[in-house]
Amino acid sequence: MSIPEAEIKAALQDWLSPLATTIWQFQNAPEPAGPFFSVNPFAGIKRLGAIDETVWNSETEIFALHQHREALCSIQACGPEALALLSSADDKLQIPNIYKTAFSDRNLAAITGPIRDLSGMKGARFEQRAQMDVTIRYISGAAEYAGTENEGDPYTEELKKAQRVKYSAELIDEDLIIVEGDEE
Repeated sequence: MSIPEAEIKAALQDWLSPLATTIWQFQNAPEPAGPFFSVNPFAGIKRLGAIDETVWNSETEIFALHQHREALCSIQACGPEALALLSSADDKLQIPNIYKTAFSDRNLAAITGPIRDLSGMKGARFEQRAQMDVTIRYISGAAEYAGTENEGDPYTEELKKAQRVKYSAELIDEDLIIVEGDEE
């Protein structure tokens, strides 16, 4: 499975950086001065649906596997008015041109979740902090199954068998399927 990591990070950067400095969590860098976003773009990854989608490519005459996934992205706003800053980011994503440029043009979809106030004491001082989860949907892979590179894999064998299935337009009964090589 390939994760479009560069596209997801670029989308988040394009969306958030006009509002405040944006850093990636776990990058081991000093904390920026002033308000900033701390982003964990891959707090979790989940498969959508029970099985992945197989798509027939009529030009190459082979199946491609499209893996539908969701990445859970955790965004924290830190600094003065953190809750308002994260709320502004959520509002900004609702603007069609911004959503299109940041996500749709990269074949991504983003769904924002609730914003939580995580303000509290940090050492001897009070720190304002807010957090929001964003679900980013994407299609990864498009691995093609043909030939012998995945020979023996049960899923690949089923795809290769499905490639031999031909539907005849001349048949009156739509439920009848002719499989080449499996005739009796």
